[in-house]
Amino acid sequence: VDVIINDELGNALLGSIPVEVVVNGTSILNTTIVDGVLKDTIPTENLPAGEYSVEFNIQPDEFGIYNEKILTSKLNIIKRDAILTVEADTTKVLNTLAINVTLNDENMTINSGNVVFKINNKVVRDENGNPIKVHVKDNKAQLNYTLPQEIGQGQYNITAVYESNNYNKVENTTQCNIEGLDIEVKDMEMTIKAKT
Repeated sequence: VDVIINDELGNALLGSIPVEVVVNGTSILNTTIVDGVLKDTIPTENLPAGEYSVEFNIQPDEFGIYNEKILTSKLNIIKRDAILTVEADTTKVLNTLAINVTLNDENMTINSGNVVFKINNKVVRDENGNPIKVHVKDNKAQLNYTLPQEIGQGQYNITAVYESNNYNKVENTTQCNIEGLDIEVKDMEMTIKAKT
């Protein structure tokens, strides 16, 4: 917020005047108008994208010059864009596939939203048939997924899809090799009866 506040005569307000900033009915900032200038940053990091009503509750000044006043405005928080990278380790069938996702947004730390994973465009699901969602913490999400029998050896597309109230949906795909299991024979003995 960076605005000049005038009195009814068109003059900038004098001195220091306290202001309470209320967003959707919740007080989120106490600040001051100094010589007619209201300049401060409204903390929005905990607000999801959307439209909010904002009230600036201007309190009476210490000299009794100005009456209390409530100014109203709208605040529109738009979704941000993040960059998603996905990596998947090579593994063997029936083993655990580690999928690592990193999200970047300039110097912001992302601690919201979830990542859903796909293998060859098929959503990875839990034993109840629900999509597996991994919450993003410190810009990262990791899934350690035990491969079912239906996923045999071969090259697969691994897709990560990020969704959040604060960010636009973003997805990225990488390729992963899943190797077959080796067959091992230990001490194989055969007994054959001779023909007489």
